[in-house]
Amino acid sequence: MVSEELRAQELFTDGRTDRRTDGRTPDDGVSHKLDWSETKKLLHVVLSGTCGLFSWLFYKWVTKPRPVKTLNASYDYIVVGAGSSGAVLASRLSEDSSSTVLMIEAGGSEEGNFAIKVPLMPFMLQKSNVDWGFVTEPQKHACKGYKENKSFWPRGRVLGGSSCLNYMVYVRGSRHDFDDWAANGCEGWSYKDVLPYFIKSENIQIPELRNSDYRGKDGPLHVSKGYVTPLVDIYGEAMEELGYKTVDSNGEDIFGYCKMQLTTQNGTRCSTAKAFLRPAMSRRNLHVTINTVVTKVIIENKKAVGVEVIKNGKRQGIRCNKEVILSAGSVGSPHILMLSGVGPKEHLREHGIQVHADLPVGQNLQDHIFIPMSFFPNKHLSVSKSDAGSLKSLFSWLIWGTGCMSFSGLEATAYVNTKMNSKNKYPDMQLHFFSVTPPKGNFEEASVRTNMAEEIAEVLANTDRVNKERFTIFPTLIHPKSRGFVKLRSSDPLEHPIIDPNYLSEKEDIDTLIRGIRLILKIADTSVFKRYGVDSSHPNLRIPAFEEFKYNTDEFWEDYARKAMMTVYHPTSTCAMGGEKDQNAVVDPSLRVRGIENLRVADCSVMRTITSVGAGSSGSVLANRLSEDPSNSVLVVEAGDSGECSLSMAIPFLRFNLLKSKYDWEFYTEKQKHSCKGLREQRSYWPRGRVLGGTSCLNGMVYVRGSRHDYDDWAANGCEGWSYKDVLPYFIKSENIQVPELRNSDYHGKEGPLHVSPVYNYPLLDIYGEAFEELGYKSVDTNGEDMIGYSKAQLTTENGYRCSTAKAFLLPAISRSNLHVSINTTVTKVIIENKKAVGIEVIKDGKRLVVKCNKEVILSAGSIGSPHILMLSGVGPQEHLTEHGIQVHADLPVGQNLQDHLFTPITFFPNKSLSITVAKAFSPKSILNWLFRGKGFLSNGAIDGSFFVKTNEKAQYKYPDTQLHFFSITTPKFAFKDTLDKMNICDEFAEVLVSDKMPAERFSIFSILLHPKSRGAIRLRTSDPTDSPIIDPDYLSEQEDVDMMVKGIKFSLQVARTSVFKRHGIDDTHPDLHISALKKYNYGTDEYWEEYVRHMSFTVYHPTSTCAMGSENDKDAVVDPFLRVKGIDNLRVADCSVMRTITSGNTNAPAIMIGEKAADIILQRDSVKDIKERIRNILDKL
Repeated sequence: MVSEELRAQELFTDGRTDRRTDGRTPDDGVSHKLDWSETKKLLHVVLSGTCGLFSWLFYKWVTKPRPVKTLNASYDYIVVGAGSSGAVLASRLSEDSSSTVLMIEAGGSEEGNFAIKVPLMPFMLQKSNVDWGFVTEPQKHACKGYKENKSFWPRGRVLGGSSCLNYMVYVRGSRHDFDDWAANGCEGWSYKDVLPYFIKSENIQIPELRNSDYRGKDGPLHVSKGYVTPLVDIYGEAMEELGYKTVDSNGEDIFGYCKMQLTTQNGTRCSTAKAFLRPAMSRRNLHVTINTVVTKVIIENKKAVGVEVIKNGKRQGIRCNKEVILSAGSVGSPHILMLSGVGPKEHLREHGIQVHADLPVGQNLQDHIFIPMSFFPNKHLSVSKSDAGSLKSLFSWLIWGTGCMSFSGLEATAYVNTKMNSKNKYPDMQLHFFSVTPPKGNFEEASVRTNMAEEIAEVLANTDRVNKERFTIFPTLIHPKSRGFVKLRSSDPLEHPIIDPNYLSEKEDIDTLIRGIRLILKIADTSVFKRYGVDSSHPNLRIPAFEEFKYNTDEFWEDYARKAMMTVYHPTSTCAMGGEKDQNAVVDPSLRVRGIENLRVADCSVMRTITSVGAGSSGSVLANRLSEDPSNSVLVVEAGDSGECSLSMAIPFLRFNLLKSKYDWEFYTEKQKHSCKGLREQRSYWPRGRVLGGTSCLNGMVYVRGSRHDYDDWAANGCEGWSYKDVLPYFIKSENIQVPELRNSDYHGKEGPLHVSPVYNYPLLDIYGEAFEELGYKSVDTNGEDMIGYSKAQLTTENGYRCSTAKAFLLPAISRSNLHVSINTTVTKVIIENKKAVGIEVIKDGKRLVVKCNKEVILSAGSIGSPHILMLSGVGPQEHLTEHGIQVHADLPVGQNLQDHLFTPITFFPNKSLSITVAKAFSPKSILNWLFRGKGFLSNGAIDGSFFVKTNEKAQYKYPDTQLHFFSITTPKFAFKDTLDKMNICDEFAEVLVSDKMPAERFSIFSILLHPKSRGAIRLRTSDPTDSPIIDPDYLSEQEDVDMMVKGIKFSLQVARTSVFKRHGIDDTHPDLHISALKKYNYGTDEYWEEYVRHMSFTVYHPTSTCAMGSENDKDAVVDPFLRVKGIDNLRVADCSVMRTITSGNTNAPAIMIGEKAADIILQRDSVKDIKERIRNILDKL
């Protein structure tokens, strides 16, 4: 067995294999006596290294292209700044030999700088002649461990810009970063749009990634694995122990642990100057000028015509024929723009600068920050000064491009979400793993190079642990809420601008950092770390500056974060990109500066981000109806996107693609005690629409109003004005029935905006009807006089497309001048003053804003969102709100009374092809049928029919208790597996369900419990509005619900025993595969089916009743029959959360009705008077 000591030394390798005759790599680390043969080898190494060094110097000084000394009077394109973006731009623009390109760099050449070339030496470049040497303003909330509370900001002043100073870490970011940009007006910048450009630039040198479709092999930018220490596997084991997988952070999924990928080539830094600019500098149409400072862009008549520069102490103008492109970085580009007269009008006038465009230049500054957390193992694992400074290390690097000089110290990274139930799809924390033991002198030098306070540097330099083996993990805040700015200090272009990142001004940033620290403490507490003597209780040096608070409390870590935080040198977003109407944007999605022709910005400054409330079914209706009166101004606030460009949303058959997409809130329930036993962690996945139109954009489009007795029961229990007689006219008002045989029915509307169409008919639908007829049930109009019986599905579709409430109600009204719709805007709370709603607080574009209301705030955020917002606003159960430190404005049972429909699937296998298959749906005939006639399989949403029955004829209630849904799609194995994964079904069950034993042809009957007795709750998880609430439906906690579902299953089996089903070879004795969890029960017994129900029941996605309606004296009610929140003026709720009890059937139609009726209540009108007269004969019978 290999000892730990030898194992540690063997791991000192960069993964390369050098073809040596002795079989070892050049850096195998095995100690041995040096005999003459070894001495000859060493001499060979020295001579080879010396020759290599002279060859490199000759190439560098003699053969390399040099920057030009004499400039032309004009160029087609002028690129300002030779940094990461500018170098690429100049290279690509000059590929067209007919265009002349001038690249202007304020700094010098990178080519004589040994520290730039050696990856291990980036720290030595700070405050050198290749660094701008920026320093921030004193920070109020951070940098307390630095001189004058100022942070030092190194930025590259050299060809290649900051790509010559950075730590060479190659990370593209989360796909959701770019999708969020696109969703916020940056059209053409989604992950789908930008991924090909990442691939184009890259030349991946990591063997295991060479065949990945996410990686490029032909680009100029080399991305390598580099040198590794034993720590790289130790980090990985620790992360695995905590449940994190190892991933390619630039591949399919960023979440997890990844060995560092570096922009290096043969062990040397591969800057953008080296990769893009140097190979192009021999082109005659590309001129590069160094040590040339741009003082401003010359703008005439709102058009960029050139630049003014200072070169060799002289000012001169250079004209452009086509465009000026600023690539001077997130400090330089806004600085130049403002000096040129493009920026905040008042600020420019203060400095006597003529204003050409009033734009928010310099605002929205964002930056990543990290905190060092050092640990001290009892074995030599990291790179020390003696490792890096040895002759062996030097010549390994010179000859083979290997060894510890070929890496930057950052050895691995990990992306995590520190909020276990966060709604965010991108990570909030990056971990950097730094495997270097710095010598004592480094701490002394840190005071100079990082601006660290001398008191702290002195303690760090003189502690007894300073020379001990160590490694450091940096928790990095990657989505800060704090925003800063860059402003002019004066109109002198040679004077540095004012830089104020306003670090940690938002408490949420501190909270995220503390969660990151605690995650690192968990890593340090893993068994693998303990094997190496790491003590997680002392992860950092105790110094006087941090002894004010008790160690390891949140107060201690907050103080530590505010003192020890450091910039990661990633400033962005000071010339942010956005849509045409975005007042916070400086450039449009084509990177053109707004209002100025021939001027663009192309660098990190354009990043959008460093990478009634609610427009759902009820809210969309309300917005339309309230804005019909031009004297009312209406604002609709939607947390999600518009959804207009989603093909999966438009085509009914593709609805399952929307699950767990960016249009889905992707909620999960708490672990269920009595149900969901076949789901991972016994948690049910709850998709809810995060898009204009809400869940009407994700649902199965089944239009079911419910039983008349549902509404009569509401009215009888204190909801005056909500009987079936009262609500039927509002159903009719909304509807435009497209089912031919129902066009003349008085129960249906023909003039509303909501199209309700027949399901596409095919043989299986008639087979269902025949089976029920055999059992004595008639075919009915579910939304007509009597819903008991079978009905082919009525769908909210129009010409074969989904007809969401956004399409039906919101989009036709969106051009009204009195209706404003704000997407990607999260409501954090309703502002309540003196028991009166006066406005809302929102987060938009990372900023918190307050919007005042003149009349009312109406919550239509759904049965999860509305109670969540109410509780965050101080309306809810008093004790619960007090627990979370929220001021209580009204003590109401908000979030209680949660109800939802559950279904249990029973699957049947006919011996003929009857169901819809993917081959049928996407056949040329089917596609053409859908495209030109709006018909065919693609126009169906999956549920083709419904059956309503009252299984207990002796019960006193009059409404049906069971609904059957008919799911007639045969899903291919790979797609079925994906669907099961989305539904959170556990692996054991999924494997059985997708096994090859399952017959190919199938259809399912879903037995649905319509009126559950079990009640759940929505509660706050924290007071942070971005944290998902606690959702606990408490499914099947009442035995009566289980008994009812077993009855529903037995009724499904009764359908399967009909002669029509038997004609098609359906065997009712084996409707589903036998699985191990059920084998202890006899098949077909009540015990068997009860266990089946508790394992295999799923939500139908119909949560309701969490802000239930009731009379004034009803203690269980949150709103009164006028939908007013009790005890709070000017605040209403209008969505499914107000339902007294859940309705019989799908809930989208009732949600729309609630929106219609709410509009009449609010506007104090009767918009359905004519409908009442028209259907008087029906109403008189009710």
